[in-house]
Amino acid sequence: MRDIVIGSITGYDFQAIAPWVNSLERSGFTGMKAMLCYNIKQPVIDELAKRGFTIFAFEQTPEGVVYTKPFNIVVERFFHMWLFLQGAKEKYNLRYLIAPDVRDVLFQSNPSLWIEQNINDKKIIAPEESIPYENESWGKQNLLQSYGGDIYTAHCKNTIINAGTIAGEIDAMLDLFLTVYLASKGGGTINPDQAALNIVLHTKAYRDMTYFAPASAGWACQAGVTADPAKIAAYRPHLTEAEPVFNNDTVLTPSGKPFALVHQYDRVPLWRDALLKKYGQ
Repeated sequence: MRDIVIGSITGYDFQAIAPWVNSLERSGFTGMKAMLCYNIKQPVIDELAKRGFTIFAFEQTPEGVVYTKPFNIVVERFFHMWLFLQGAKEKYNLRYLIAPDVRDVLFQSNPSLWIEQNINDKKIIAPEESIPYENESWGKQNLLQSYGGDIYTAHCKNTIINAGTIAGEIDAMLDLFLTVYLASKGGGTINPDQAALNIVLHTKAYRDMTYFAPASAGWACQAGVTADPAKIAAYRPHLTEAEPVFNNDTVLTPSGKPFALVHQYDRVPLWRDALLKKYGQ
């Protein structure tokens, strides 16, 4: 069996996704690489294909991939990944599914190896943001606007799970994707996906199969909360864990272990400059 890393993109040129692609290539990952593409020019498709990516898309034209229906990628990606991978999982004999954001995520090590060593008897990796909902301004507002005060009250003490760095066993992940998509359709904002994910994963059926990975475990650094210089002073008193460490061009846990994934690195100017120099060419 082999694993799959799949991203979702619309409107990007290759320069915008090069750090993601380059870092994945250098991480040691040997599984299937795939990209769900919406409105993407043909040179980007050609470059991805040259680098061994499988392209999932609805309509190909001489200019590239197009998707003419109104859509919000942060929501529709869950349904479309479920749709495409339902048929692909047996064809490609897939084991673990890693589905990170693309524009602001980097791979520092092989994600398959981390999952093998840490998932144990669980089926889903849910990366925590090291802060409760009630203390993170964007997440709090998003949850309230998406699902109202009663749902917010039930979840406000929970540590936020980040939707942009999730992974797990293929069948469990595809069930989760469909459930999050359907839950998002009941949300009151255009981007309820993270709120929906948090609500779904805290239902007992999903909670029992989920490893809620703290930052200290080294799966994913969520820099938007734990390192953004514009916000860290306000968030620091509410963090549930110590802050990440940046050493030369590597993002580390406080114990000195490199994170497998780094998310939102572009919000920290020092990190962004060094990491784009390392991975962006």
